[in-house]
Amino acid sequence: MFRRMFLALALAALARAEARPGELHWPPVDGEVSGIMRLAALGDGWPITWRVKLRPPAAGALPFAVDLTATGFSLRALGAPPAGGKPGAWQVVEGSIDLTAGLPVATSHVDIAGLPPDLAITGELKFTGEGTWLRSEFSGRLTLTLSNGTAASPKQKWSASGLAFAIDATLEKNRPTVHALRFAVETLNAATLTARQLNVEAAGIEGGKLDVQRAEVSLLGGRVTLTPFTFDPAKPAIDTTADFIGVALGELAALVPQALAEASGRLYGRVAVRWNAQAGAEPGEGALRVAIDSAASVRLAPASGFLTNRVPRKLFLLPAGLGPLARWTAVDNPAYDTLRQIELGQMPLKVETLDVKLFPDGPDGPLSARVELVARPAEAGGAVDRVDFTVNVAGPLSQVLRVGLQSGASINVGAAR
Repeated sequence: MFRRMFLALALAALARAEARPGELHWPPVDGEVSGIMRLAALGDGWPITWRVKLRPPAAGALPFAVDLTATGFSLRALGAPPAGGKPGAWQVVEGSIDLTAGLPVATSHVDIAGLPPDLAITGELKFTGEGTWLRSEFSGRLTLTLSNGTAASPKQKWSASGLAFAIDATLEKNRPTVHALRFAVETLNAATLTARQLNVEAAGIEGGKLDVQRAEVSLLGGRVTLTPFTFDPAKPAIDTTADFIGVALGELAALVPQALAEASGRLYGRVAVRWNAQAGAEPGEGALRVAIDSAASVRLAPASGFLTNRVPRKLFLLPAGLGPLARWTAVDNPAYDTLRQIELGQMPLKVETLDVKLFPDGPDGPLSARVELVARPAEAGGAVDRVDFTVNVAGPLSQVLRVGLQSGASINVGAAR
């Protein structure tokens, strides 16, 4: 009992030490005191068990240890009090947060912009650090790491696995500043898309912003890299460009089954990327084109009349004004059957050029995309030498070509370009 009372008096002296720094001397105390506390910011449902252990001063050793434990949280730290007007020292030897248990507590009491309400995260966040403290202000450095975590939002239809990051930060009078960040995701599923090997590296710059120097991901059978950009955690937004390298045309075709039955080949190009926490992703301008050195082909989804509505079934050798004579002398259009097979997806096309241009604001109106295709029938020697059509899209890019099937196309049959 006496030991606890003496320990409490010693801690009280530490709390008042800065008012009379010249009189502070660390007493030869060896003991501990413990209890339970609740933080107003986290409510009564998350009690924290604490224990402070004091020991006599020794050369090179910090004289008191602090242990904190709560549901999904643990911390072990060492420290020394301020003395003689000089700051004290602190060291986080080991700290961890079980995100499965800790995230619901934090999100239920803290409003974080852009965070989905059904966000679920698993993994153990570990942190260490050291520095100095004076009064209630702490300075120093911190390292936070997470490995093999998961995250998901069923409402927003996305999930991530193999989540990992490492953050090196400094504290300056309780204000954290990130100096380096490395972030990785093994697999990210969003709607019908699957991305793999997402890697981001960033460095802290003035004003708490991040200079994102590397951001790349394996997507649609190829690689997508973002050009360096600045990210402000206080106002989350992205404004950069994405380079598409060797993206599989077949995987893109799977996103628009109403337009393409199948496709092969590789696409390259650059597209603007814009996102913010309030509006989400916004369309950006850009262009994609099929690689010149890759054999590309497409087979259209069946759309009766897409091509044949623009060519006659019969070719009239005599003027229509001759009536029955003109009809009797008409011959079958040799291109009609080939075009019919193409529009019904029965005949593949060998792609010569395929360009996709994105216009989020439209060059001359509300046009969102233009698709230009030049291709030849897979069966050579037929009446149709080449098909060449342009599709203008006004609306979501998931409707590429489908809108064109409804609004027309220009077709060149057997013409040299």
